[in-house]
Amino acid sequence: ELYIGGKILQLLYMLSHKITLIENANINSKDIVTRGIAFIDEHFTENITLNDIADSLDISPIYFHQMFSRAMGRTTPANYILNKRINLAKKLLITSTHTLAEIAYQTGFSSQSYFGQVFKRETNMTPNEYRKINFSRYPEK
Repeated sequence: ELYIGGKILQLLYMLSHKITLIENANINSKDIVTRGIAFIDEHFTENITLNDIADSLDISPIYFHQMFSRAMGRTTPANYILNKRINLAKKLLITSTHTLAEIAYQTGFSSQSYFGQVFKRETNMTPNEYRKINFSRYPEK
């Protein structure tokens, strides 16, 4: 009986230690995702990759992708970056007189053509259509 009681205590200790490790891992993953989002928010207009984000956090790209997607409800880092770029582009389209090429560059797209394709795919209208529809808020030249 003494032997079994000792093993039960040992098992309970191991279980409580494992629960603490799991809780710490959850806190750590939230911190990593928060730091990853901060990195993205600071660099989304640059040509950043999943590797760049993961390197800034000293973790593997796959691990960051999984944690990010889990924390953000299946939104991937790439989709998060794309949404940030599109939202900034929308703002610039209606608050500036910059050309589409300038806006493409300022929002991190590799070319005006690619910017136009992605913008149309995401909003169902071209950048110029978006600008014209929101003309009342668009400053005159």
